[in-house]
Amino acid sequence: MMENDDILVRQFFNKHTEEIADHGFSKRVMRHLPDRAVRLNHIWTVICIVAGIAFFIAVKGWNVIAEALAVCFRTAPAQDVFHLSPLTIALSLLAITAVGAYQMVSRELRWL
Repeated sequence: MMENDDILVRQFFNKHTEEIADHGFSKRVMRHLPDRAVRLNHIWTVICIVAGIAFFIAVKGWNVIAEALAVCFRTAPAQDVFHLSPLTIALSLLAITAVGAYQMVSRELRWL
């Protein structure tokens, strides 16, 4: 029963559809909407990144990271990671951070 109603409604609107001449106005509007939204998204992302960096500097985040690494290195013997040197761990963390930062920056620079 519902399918028949849907078919009837669809047929009615197919027969009674009128095109309103807008001389390309709708297409121009639709072309500008995604660009503006993407641009605003990128601007907001850059603002958040700058705010995050400013917060990191304000709370001296490098001290927090240094303390966390010190705790990791102090507790490493209890976790049986004697075979890993601190230099290997530090370089691994640096590489992961660099790849993440590169991905984030390259994504943001595509819109320029």
